[in-house]
Amino acid sequence: MNTYGAEPTHRYRVGQMVRIVSFSISARYKSSNAFPREAFEVVRLLPPEHGYCQYRIQSSHDQHERVVVESEISLV
Repeated sequence: MNTYGAEPTHRYRVGQMVRIVSFSISARYKSSNAFPREAFEVVRLLPPEHGYCQYRIQSSHDQHERVVVESEISLV
């Protein structure tokens, strides 16, 4: 999150492979065993919301897409 008033810059780029490491902002998954461990491809950079960079990612396993914030993912 950027604290200087400027729009934050995305760390990841379209086409990079990432893994979900946590759902700190979202309460979609309540159990640590529930969130997927497979790789996801970044398919779109979304506008920041509340100062957090967002991404649309797609599962390499079943092509399912979801939106995550930057703090929820890391490079594979």
